[in-house]
Amino acid sequence: MKTPLFSPPKRWLLQGLITLLAGVGCAYPLLLTLGIPSPLPLCAAAASCAALVFGLLDCIPRLRMLAYPLLLAAIAALAYICRAYLSALSSAVTLLLAGQPLAISAYGRLVTVFITLLMTGLGASLARSEQAFFPLAFMTVGMLLAVSFLGAHVSALSLTPLLLALLLAARAPGVTGRRIVPMAALTLALTLLLAPHSGATLPQLEAFAARVRTAIDDYLFFTEPRTAFSMAQTGWQPLGAERLGGPVDPSNDPVMQVETPQRTLLRAAIRNEYTGLSWADTTSGRRYLFVSPRFSALRRDLFDQTRPGREAAAMLPRAETLTVSMLADAASTLFLTQRFSSIRGSGVVPYYSPSSEVFATRSLARGDVYAFSGKLIASDTAGVRSAVLASSSAQDDYADAVRSTYLQLPDSVEARVYELARQITAHAANDFDRAAAIQTYLQSAFPYTLAQREPPLTRDFVSWFLFEEQQGYCTSFATSMCVLARCVGLPSRYVEGYAAEPDADGVARVTQQHAHAWAEIYFPGFGWLPFDATPGSGQAAGGQTEQPGPSPETPEDPSAPPESGGPAASASPTPSPTPSPSPTPEHHNPAITPTPVITPEPTPLPTPHTTPPPAPPAPPEDPALLLVLALVFLLLVCAVRMWYVSPARLAAAVSPGDAVLVWYGAVRQALAPLGLTPAPGEPPATFLLRAQEALHHQVTLIALGKTLCTVRYGGRQAKPAAARKAEKTYLSVLALLRPMQRMKMYAFRFLHGIPTD
Repeated sequence: MKTPLFSPPKRWLLQGLITLLAGVGCAYPLLLTLGIPSPLPLCAAAASCAALVFGLLDCIPRLRMLAYPLLLAAIAALAYICRAYLSALSSAVTLLLAGQPLAISAYGRLVTVFITLLMTGLGASLARSEQAFFPLAFMTVGMLLAVSFLGAHVSALSLTPLLLALLLAARAPGVTGRRIVPMAALTLALTLLLAPHSGATLPQLEAFAARVRTAIDDYLFFTEPRTAFSMAQTGWQPLGAERLGGPVDPSNDPVMQVETPQRTLLRAAIRNEYTGLSWADTTSGRRYLFVSPRFSALRRDLFDQTRPGREAAAMLPRAETLTVSMLADAASTLFLTQRFSSIRGSGVVPYYSPSSEVFATRSLARGDVYAFSGKLIASDTAGVRSAVLASSSAQDDYADAVRSTYLQLPDSVEARVYELARQITAHAANDFDRAAAIQTYLQSAFPYTLAQREPPLTRDFVSWFLFEEQQGYCTSFATSMCVLARCVGLPSRYVEGYAAEPDADGVARVTQQHAHAWAEIYFPGFGWLPFDATPGSGQAAGGQTEQPGPSPETPEDPSAPPESGGPAASASPTPSPTPSPSPTPEHHNPAITPTPVITPEPTPLPTPHTTPPPAPPAPPEDPALLLVLALVFLLLVCAVRMWYVSPARLAAAVSPGDAVLVWYGAVRQALAPLGLTPAPGEPPATFLLRAQEALHHQVTLIALGKTLCTVRYGGRQAKPAAARKAEKTYLSVLALLRPMQRMKMYAFRFLHGIPTD
């Protein structure tokens, strides 16, 4: 049978009206939201022309497939006709995204036609779906959220065409009143109640919109600077963040209140690099959303979520629920145990760094409360030695990465420190006993005091502490524990935080005097384990004491603590068999006499509570509908994300000097697809000169390098003109990129933002 030349489809007029109303209903509010002056008649005329073309092509079966290619051709022709204005238009759009919409007003008509054609094409696609109502409802709610998120002056009346398109779409076959009435009522209610500046609004609804915007920021676009915890802020590092030692006099100011069943080490800052004078963190250049499934493997490794195995885990205590209530303002760092899960807190969105430090998207404030489930285990926990030894043969691919990061020692560490470490661990049969022997030696050989002298700048701190000062407080013992462990090949890291010791009511009232430092040592197959070498730190649950020696269990080859006259003691110029009396530490009991401890039976794992899997969702009636919904949502998220990480927006929000750094980061991103990246430690000016020569001087980059030197090292304030020149440099590099190279750059920017280091 021959196909007729002209054959209008069923619902032809209905589809045309939905196409027209959807195009105007999406384009007009969006243009108003962006601050683009767009007359409604022009928007309606452009949408009418596009809808008419779609309608006519629908009536000609042989040409029906040409609708979307023709739409793209029309947009391309429009861009070609206006090619002379594209450069200026691009700058105007950049200013618009930076919050300066004035420049775009000169191109309001062009942008209106362009956006209207795009939205009308989307409306035509939805109008031809048998289930157009639901994607249109989603678009209405999405438009409402976009308007509310951007805080634009758009009335609910501007969404009327989209609501009319919804009503017409409800007439489609298979869309029953029972299904559309709740959705239509909800959409209409949200539109009328939440659209900003449409009349009087309720404070509760304004607060709700603010919470939505904050949640989107926290979970999708958190790139803001943050405040980090440091012992230098607590009074326990009086010489500053760059030096350990010196006399301390910590305050008794309250910090937090912790509900915990026993003494708990709450980690805050984790350092990996010992400099000879203090500790630094060289691993935390990135941040990850804690609940992100994309980095779940990294999260499992960093927080030992799958270590140890089931059999070894049965030897350890079960996890406890801890609640932290802040009694004062603090950094954004969250105070947690190493092994934890299920962080819950109002307004607390956790992120983490590669060092395993966990932090919120804002600084903690007095009154903040969060809870988590954590395992309270340390070197003296019953069963932990058996668990470590049982895990030693398990496969652990992460151990190699740990050894490459946590075994570094500077040349300043004296040779006799290595010799002392070998003497202390000479009789230990395994890694756990070696670590425990070092801990016992430090706890028994040196007294605790707050009146430590100031160490010399020309001397390695640990060498000075072990062989000259021979007394100190937690930072000295923790640093010595880490260094001695690394001397015998045990990966270790320096940890700062608080020691929370509960009263009889199960509540620990933590003050700055409870700030503490300790070491964590990594055992393959088991993970990180805290070792607290500070004398008198063996407080156990219920007020009982445990032996702070190598292990609460009897090792196969015991490592006795060094006594006076032994090899370890002889390495010290002035050995002291018995620690001299010292002030009680800020959070420790007096030195404890080692006593044997009976090893309790391993605590069995609790019977897992199995929850029946949820019933699978019903299969969708139209897979194309779900695809359209997913694409619309993805486009919305991508557009907001790209706006949020655009260099123009970031540069406009900071000072001219910082703006130069932002544009330099953008230049680095644009050079990366060309195979040009800075070498480790290479100064920016050197890198830019090398890049300019590699590009055969097609662009001038050295001027930006000189500006960076002036800003970063010259101590001068940059002028706005410097930021504008940096922007022009970025645009000139961008012009060299081919389309695929640009896509690669934008994809990297979407994922990682703009580097500003």
